[in-house]
Amino acid sequence: AVSLQIQVLEVLESLSEAFALFDADDRLVLFNEAFLRLNSPITDVIVPGVSFEEIIRTQIKRGLHPSAKGRVDDFVSERLAIHRNPPPSLEQELKDGLWLKITEFRTPSGAIAGLRSDITEQKRAEREVVEAKELAESANRAKSEFLGNMSHELRTPLNAVNGFAQMLMNQTFGKLGDARYLDYAGHIHESGEHLLDVINDILDLSRIEAGKISLQDEIFKIDDVLASCIIFLESRISDKQLRMTRPPDQAWPELRADKRVVRQMLLNLLSNAVKFSYPGSRIDVAGQIEDDGGLTIIITDTGIGLTDEEIVIAMEPFGQVKNSLSEVNEGTGLGLPLVKSMIELHGGAFEIRSEKDVGTQVSLAIPTERVMKPD
Repeated sequence: AVSLQIQVLEVLESLSEAFALFDADDRLVLFNEAFLRLNSPITDVIVPGVSFEEIIRTQIKRGLHPSAKGRVDDFVSERLAIHRNPPPSLEQELKDGLWLKITEFRTPSGAIAGLRSDITEQKRAEREVVEAKELAESANRAKSEFLGNMSHELRTPLNAVNGFAQMLMNQTFGKLGDARYLDYAGHIHESGEHLLDVINDILDLSRIEAGKISLQDEIFKIDDVLASCIIFLESRISDKQLRMTRPPDQAWPELRADKRVVRQMLLNLLSNAVKFSYPGSRIDVAGQIEDDGGLTIIITDTGIGLTDEEIVIAMEPFGQVKNSLSEVNEGTGLGLPLVKSMIELHGGAFEIRSEKDVGTQVSLAIPTERVMKPD
């Protein structure tokens, strides 16, 4: 029996955690050296037979429990209640940011055994993670607000530039004289329109990131939106002699969604397909009703395609993939991230599959609740 007791004591002393055993009358029976070190400010009272209450009151007197100031008796009562009915685990902060994890359990005889671990470093690391997250969120909000404000400030003068360039191109108040002025006005207008598109994309992205964009739902025919996008791109499609196929009007269901946003998503995807297709190649637009009633819009091109690494770049804001066609096509690198954010606002999902020099397939999965059922 003596040998077993010695072995038990050796095990307790080998523990890195502080161990203490209190009897059914809350008096200290057994403890290890780690428990003494943890209670170094009150080592003089850590002796067999000292009550748990006396330990707590001495800790309070020597400043180990700042939260007990002005409410000593209440604090002692709370700690005694927890001690007598211990939860599986308890975390407690002491003076100078010292954190303990206390694990206690009651034995069948009514005694209470417990381990106390110093988790100060763990808590410090958790606090640093929280602070870093809050700082990152604050910086992101500031960035979004700055981009939004900047975009608003730039759009007003830019609209004036575009308007006056249009007047020069139309020679509203008489001929300009040298034909080169018309070319210059055309370049100004084209550049202004491109810059306005960039600003609008930045503004939309910043609004989405800041959670300040709300959808204006209405019921509309998806084919009408698709047709307007194709008309907008008609000259580019014609210049490249591209072949485009799409289902007939009656094949499409009606949607309940933000018509402007859906148009922007389709326009971005179709514009990319046209931009990165070789002359004479094909673009297919298809609609697929899923088993759950949702609609998937699929746009497939036989263009330049992307590698898996290039897809990752293309999905990052301002990410631009360099290739033989990108050098002759201006872009901001915001199109695909915007589409992904906008479809997710609708509760849907965006997917892209691509193979280098084979082509790209993008799909918009529109959830069931936004697809109108036929009467």
